[in-house]
Amino acid sequence: MEALSFQKLEKLKQVIGRMSLSTKMEFIAAVSGKLKPESLITSDGRRFSEENILAVGLIASVADNIREFESIGGFYGGGYKSELRKGLYHNQGGIPNSEWRKGIRKLYHHTKGIMADVALPVFESNIPENAWAESRF
Repeated sequence: MEALSFQKLEKLKQVIGRMSLSTKMEFIAAVSGKLKPESLITSDGRRFSEENILAVGLIASVADNIREFESIGGFYGGGYKSELRKGLYHNQGGIPNSEWRKGIRKLYHHTKGIMADVALPVFESNIPENAWAESRF
């Protein structure tokens, strides 16, 4: 992982660690409210979970492209699943993993387009604000 992506990941881990349940639900509602209803549907007709929307929304707020999104989210294999990473997995038998990945990527693209209109919670951080050019925290 590149140094800049790692700094973004560290910042997101601090943010999600400090978010209360109500703050998470407010963020999820803000993201969901800006997306078209069909953007929130998986390939098997179910709705993406709140955890999916939270993780994709947070990562999309800092990722510059799909490659960085997958790198920051750890969406590439086995290992320890952080809270962000858990939000990218479905753990359901109804959708093959390859279809799920396509769905999450599609959700990322739709979410990335609306993140300029969604306010993220503000928390103090040990990472300087100039750690990346377009900080939204």
